[in-house]
Amino acid sequence: MIRRFLTLRWVTITLLAITIIVLFSFFGRWQLHRWEDRGTRVIPADARPAVPLADLVSPDAPVPGGDIGRQTVVVGTYDAAHQVLVADRPQAGRPGAWVVTPLQPATGPAALVVRGWTPTGTTPAPPPAGAVTVSGRVYASEDPPPVGKQTPAPLPAGQVREVNNAELAAVVPYRILDGYVLRAASTPADTLDVVGVPLNETDSGGGLRNLLYAIQWWLFAAAVVYFWWKLVRDEIEPPAERVREVREPVREPVRAAPTAAAPPTPADEAEDAELAAYNRYLAGLSTRTGSSTRTGTSSRSGGRP
Repeated sequence: MIRRFLTLRWVTITLLAITIIVLFSFFGRWQLHRWEDRGTRVIPADARPAVPLADLVSPDAPVPGGDIGRQTVVVGTYDAAHQVLVADRPQAGRPGAWVVTPLQPATGPAALVVRGWTPTGTTPAPPPAGAVTVSGRVYASEDPPPVGKQTPAPLPAGQVREVNNAELAAVVPYRILDGYVLRAASTPADTLDVVGVPLNETDSGGGLRNLLYAIQWWLFAAAVVYFWWKLVRDEIEPPAERVREVREPVREPVRAAPTAAAPPTPADEAEDAELAAYNRYLAGLSTRTGSSTRTGTSSRSGGRP
């Protein structure tokens, strides 16, 4: 029996079934992991070492997606004359604004630096004078509100709503790098409160639909196992040999119930009387014939000498 399943046909069928079962089981496990990791999660901050800002961005190209949030270092002098406030940036539950000040290096375009946060209605502290080394993280330019959204009320002079490079490029008289630097520390130190690193959240999905997909893939794998087993069973014992003859019960013929004899009629009685008389006549005739025969015999015997 084992040799029957060592043919190329059966080896191919078995290997194909095993491959499909493994793949379907893997897909089911993957969907189960999606369901287990459902919801949003916070991506840790980029831990790569800091690099000069000029090596990451340029005035003519946006911040690469893979470098958003990366640690960087930039050296220059603050231009307090073109400093702006980014309104409606609360921190720790208090209303306030970001303080954005251009930092001009010795050569090359300037960088926009979010020096820190200041409460609403206060004048931010001036930036450190002279050369400053700022370390922080680089982020992409913020987009303005989508078209069609209600236009907010105008802001006072020196305030903006986003750290948008296109908008701020019209404020400063020199070229600036794309994006901005969120200050973490500086030398000499800055007295403004540091703005916290924004949380980078991602939605991994994984709702009830993923759990149902996992069950579905495992049912597919079970179906492959069943069909493979059915092929093996049919090979060992073909279906024709497993058919059982269904015997129908023997039906006895229906016997007619005996009918009662009809009572004799007057004609039948007359016929029976005639038949009886005729039989008596025959009997009498037979008796007379026998007597005559015996008499004749006796006479002949008496006449012999």
